[in-house]
Amino acid sequence: MANHDERLLELVNRSGFPLQLVIEEQVRTLPRELGWEVAAREHAWEHPGLEKSGFVDLVAENQSRSLAVIVEAKRVQDSDWLFIRDSRERELVTRFRGWVNAINAGRVRHIDWTELKVDPPTHEASFCVVRGQDERSAPMLERVASELIEATSAIAFEDQRLHGRESWWVRTYCSVVVTTARLLVSSIDPGEISATDGKAKAASFAEVRWVRFFKQFSSHRGSTPAASSLSELAKEKEQTVFVVQAQHFPEFLQELFVNPKSFEPLHHIAHPLSPSP
Repeated sequence: MANHDERLLELVNRSGFPLQLVIEEQVRTLPRELGWEVAAREHAWEHPGLEKSGFVDLVAENQSRSLAVIVEAKRVQDSDWLFIRDSRERELVTRFRGWVNAINAGRVRHIDWTELKVDPPTHEASFCVVRGQDERSAPMLERVASELIEATSAIAFEDQRLHGRESWWVRTYCSVVVTTARLLVSSIDPGEISATDGKAKAASFAEVRWVRFFKQFSSHRGSTPAASSLSELAKEKEQTVFVVQAQHFPEFLQELFVNPKSFEPLHHIAHPLSPSP
């Protein structure tokens, strides 16, 4: 009987569902004054513009309902996720391309990916190498992040339908991958890379609790593109996904903060914004 139970426990642990449960418990057991709660688990989404659907592991929201965190849990064994960045760029950034819904006087004023300033400051990278991954297959984290980005905008559209008649409502959506992988950042100077064999001569490495993964994950935007050049269009297509080491997820939520000054460019939304906790 003991051996049978051990095999069943192994089956449970291979599923990854225990990680989802512990992440949910982390949110529920945060101090009440921090104001975070679980809004949904295994939440079904359907994107109106992409004809795609799926399930997101967890949606957490702050007490004021001004900030939602859309979570995908990824349990991996003995894995390092190595994020590669240009060492000449700023080491820690607060730049974040997240989704913002804004309703004023019962009208939708803004519903799109938006440039924000979000704490905590982190390294930012557009490349990730996963040890042991098949080089011929699509990068795993890119696939996960792309679907999470689509889920985030789908949930934002769903929210807009629920709150579309309110006199005032602003909500920011952050996409977060929570993983058991060890997260490392490699800083490389492009000037130290050989154009002959494509290899770096030197690099520095640092283990981190969380990192920004920043690139074009999805071409879908909530509004008509305002770009007048390819470079502007490329910027409009960029999004940010936070990648957080699972044991540090409670700390991450405690430090997560959207700077209200981020909304100043949205000058057509004439209403004071409540800062996130």
